[in-house]
Amino acid sequence: MIDDGRSALNGILELATAGDEPRAYEVVAEVMTAVIAASKELIVLHKTRKETLKQIKKQNMLVRAKLRQLSISTKRCSLDAHPIFCAN
Repeated sequence: MIDDGRSALNGILELATAGDEPRAYEVVAEVMTAVIAASKELIVLHKTRKETLKQIKKQNMLVRAKLRQLSISTKRCSLDAHPIFCAN
């Protein structure tokens, strides 16, 4: 979506420059604002995902440590397809 916004912005900017109409520049500003907002939201989503995965990994390590403490084997995992839950 961000790439599409950039492409649209470039096209509108070319039209605005060629036609020299004030409304065209207003549209350019609106598209720029939308692309900036989408970029900021994407950054927040990436940070949230990174923090969530970090918390899951930490919890997984704590569970494995507790299982080792209780002498329960973690070698056989029914969720082998998912590395977060079955990482060695």
